[in-house]
Amino acid sequence: MELFILSTLTGVTTMLGAIAALLFGQPGRKILAFYLGMSAGIITLVIAVDLLPAAFDQGPIEAVGVGLGIGLLTMLLVYECLQRMMGDQPVSVNPKKREYLRMGYMIALAIGIHNIPEGIAIGAGFETEHELGVLMALSIALHNVPEGIGMAIPLVLAGMRKRWVAILSLAISLCIPAGAWLGKCFFVGSPFLVAIGISFAAGAMGFIVWKEIGPTSMKYNRLFAQVGMLASLALIYIIHALR
Repeated sequence: MELFILSTLTGVTTMLGAIAALLFGQPGRKILAFYLGMSAGIITLVIAVDLLPAAFDQGPIEAVGVGLGIGLLTMLLVYECLQRMMGDQPVSVNPKKREYLRMGYMIALAIGIHNIPEGIAIGAGFETEHELGVLMALSIALHNVPEGIGMAIPLVLAGMRKRWVAILSLAISLCIPAGAWLGKCFFVGSPFLVAIGISFAAGAMGFIVWKEIGPTSMKYNRLFAQVGMLASLALIYIIHALR
């Protein structure tokens, strides 16, 4: 029950970001850069300091390698598919609105797909070590808010009704507790599977930082993104000190 509540609250932060965008509009580029930079730093540190050591503790190096490879390959395939889909130029009387709609749907699809391995990370981490699951949930929740904002803005510009944007963001949010359930049910049957599950999440989330969160934060504002990354060091240190 605790895992379900924790993963659901983590997922709902995507919806909170979307609702914030519906109510207040998109925040400034510097704020987004700082926030995404801090999120990228936290996830990277969690992978290096918590996830990978936990995976090596649970299973052999072969299991960690398999999990990392599957996680990276899965997200690479998703990324390439989305790039191809977004590259198709729509033909319409109002191409600008169709472009916004296509962009919003692709962002929503990308968030929903990568929310599943994030949920697996929470579930597998929670079953391995309670504090690891909580730390994973915190780091994921931080970057879910700007993701919700990034999804909602183009859909609103495309003319979608706000209530449907909110409903879509809720559906996407539920992908994290679904992933947590998968992590709990299928990746904790043996130390080998636990190592694969944790390292799969590490590989998938590492790809997301490398291809999405990190570059996007730098694109918004390089200085504020770097300040956010430095802030993540302090936050992770405080979290570990409080253990």
